[in-house]
Amino acid sequence: MRDPARFFVHAGFATIAIAILVSAGQPIFTDDLWWHLSLGTSFLEEGPWLSSDPLLFWSAGPPSTSSWLAEAVFAALDATFGFAGLRIFHAAFVAAILGLAWSIFRRASGSAWLASLATSGFAILAAYRLVQLRPHLFSVLGVLLLYRLVFEGDRRPGPIRFALLATLVVFWVNLHAGFLLAPLLLGAAMVAEGASVFLARAGGNPNGWGRLPVLAVAGVVAGLATFVNPAGSEPHLAYLLAGRETPDLGRVVDEWRSFGFFRWPIPNLPPTPLAWGLGWGLAAGTAWAGVRGLGQWWRPTLSKSGGARTIDPALVGLSVASLAAMATAVRFEWLGIFGLLLVVEVFRSAPDPRAHSVAVDRGRVAAALGSVALVPLFFLAGPWTMISGGLVPSWDSYRQAYSSSKYYGHGMGWLADVGLEGHLYTDYSLGGFAGYWLAPRLRTLLNGSLNVPPSVLKAGISLGGRSGGDGDLAFRELLDRQQVDVFFGTGLPRVAPPNRPWRYTTGHLEDEDGWVLAFRNVRSAIYLRKNPRNRGNLEKVASYYQERRIPFDPDRGFEVKKVVRANPEWAFRNGVIPSHFRSLQSSLGERLPNQRWPGQAELARLYAVLGGYETAVVLDRQRLRVDPTLERVRRRLVWSLLRLGRFDEADAEAEPLRTADSGDGLTAAIASAARTARDAPMSPETARLRSVLPLLTLPEANAIRWGFRPSEPRGRP
Repeated sequence: MRDPARFFVHAGFATIAIAILVSAGQPIFTDDLWWHLSLGTSFLEEGPWLSSDPLLFWSAGPPSTSSWLAEAVFAALDATFGFAGLRIFHAAFVAAILGLAWSIFRRASGSAWLASLATSGFAILAAYRLVQLRPHLFSVLGVLLLYRLVFEGDRRPGPIRFALLATLVVFWVNLHAGFLLAPLLLGAAMVAEGASVFLARAGGNPNGWGRLPVLAVAGVVAGLATFVNPAGSEPHLAYLLAGRETPDLGRVVDEWRSFGFFRWPIPNLPPTPLAWGLGWGLAAGTAWAGVRGLGQWWRPTLSKSGGARTIDPALVGLSVASLAAMATAVRFEWLGIFGLLLVVEVFRSAPDPRAHSVAVDRGRVAAALGSVALVPLFFLAGPWTMISGGLVPSWDSYRQAYSSSKYYGHGMGWLADVGLEGHLYTDYSLGGFAGYWLAPRLRTLLNGSLNVPPSVLKAGISLGGRSGGDGDLAFRELLDRQQVDVFFGTGLPRVAPPNRPWRYTTGHLEDEDGWVLAFRNVRSAIYLRKNPRNRGNLEKVASYYQERRIPFDPDRGFEVKKVVRANPEWAFRNGVIPSHFRSLQSSLGERLPNQRWPGQAELARLYAVLGGYETAVVLDRQRLRVDPTLERVRRRLVWSLLRLGRFDEADAEAEPLRTADSGDGLTAAIASAARTARDAPMSPETARLRSVLPLLTLPEANAIRWGFRPSEPRGRP
């Protein structure tokens, strides 16, 4: 190993790049990709001018065409090569972006090891965007190509490059709404270039107009090219309005949350501590380069070749613009590449480094140490802390097309098999997946496109939290106003992860008049409205269960205990019971406490989660008669009594929880809810608390899923 310092720099970059590529090639987990695929199929069949949204039943109008070409590309890949083709395309695209970034840094620095170090920084800032297969990847590539065509080096673009620029923007404007970055970045560069010309003349050093005329022509070319799209000026407005409603969702905090330079990073939310530190480093580097550049623009220095060698003012403008974009939304962290390029530019604008070999060697060693430090920071305090949550745990899982468990595959598969029609409510993050498999037969209220009026967006949020909507409508009235026919409730009643939202909607319609439970398993529940409009759906459900010899009463609905008794194999295949359910039942007959109580506790927890509250109450009271000090058992008993509406009993059973000094926030929340329900049994707040109150801690929620058969990913519909 001739130069270990260089080896460690390259090895650090390779480690980060491989981790990102492995994440990009994993089973499909980008929620928005599903509705992009659905719209892309429609665009391939009908062209970019659709008459209506095929996925949403209360859409604000036809789908936006701002990404129609990217969606068509995704859909074509899906139709031709399947999910595997999409994954390969994603990984190859990310590799191309990282390779192009490395090439840009290599030309800017004249050094391979410095290029690897700088590209590691870019990869850290861009990682969370790169691992999501969405049209925004085309904007990342577009910005890099824009830099290469217009800004790289001291070249003045000629007619050929202007033609390539126009071609790039014409494709870009049809691939992603981020196309406006082209004229905006060109404008920022023009402002900085103009400032440098003014300073040079004020300092008595007239040097013409610099690159200002060339940048102006490029800006005009790019600006005109942005209108070559199916909707003319509409995508420009869509880009400027993007995110206005988004923060209200409380879900897309990884999109429009501001970078927050002046607040400490929050765990599980972007920016990560490493990205935040890099952001501050880029801000400091930009300020340093700007101050140094002011002096150089006032009185230009000479390079070793005798020509003027100053910090590129256009690059200063690009760096300032990128910092402003980052401050606006974390989704623009990757634009920090311009700040990194500016730091490299400052390094190169210094006196010839080869004349100072000792300093260069020290710098290389420092870079190696920094690169070595970046790798563990990437995994422990960087984007990997957010990416790894969606990474599958085994090679068998990695080979699957997508994570069916993430998308509640049992319930989604049931909806597809029964063939229901009408209007579907499901969580915002599941709307795209549901649309891909079920639309247009069953359309959703919301998906990631947010192509809905503000009132519908607000209604979707309210339904998820089981609260009021416009005019503080009650939950049931809100369902009626939105004309929801099928309600797909999801989630376990567990506490939310730190700083991340969590929806538990599985029990929202339990015992609600006018609704019937059609399907239930440990993680989801599907309810149908009982009215003439839904009669056909109810008949389909009854026919589905009759063919499988499963009891189903259209009035009483899906009854877990009867279903398990009649067809335990079907119940196991559909995630209703675990593989060891019979052994749990057998444990109830054991006489020895150490053989009986563990199984009984697990069985009580299972019935509570499945909605079998009466059974859970009986089992937990048996246990408490032997040992009334068991806080977890009493907590579950109170929770089950609340779900049953037996508020006086729940409050009485919760009294020992109030006197216990456990310091457990979940226990205190359940005891408090019992008192609230007793004092105001008919209030909307009590109804909401009953539906959203958690029961399980995070470890308990993870444990309860053991033994359940995972749903198998389905092939393309």
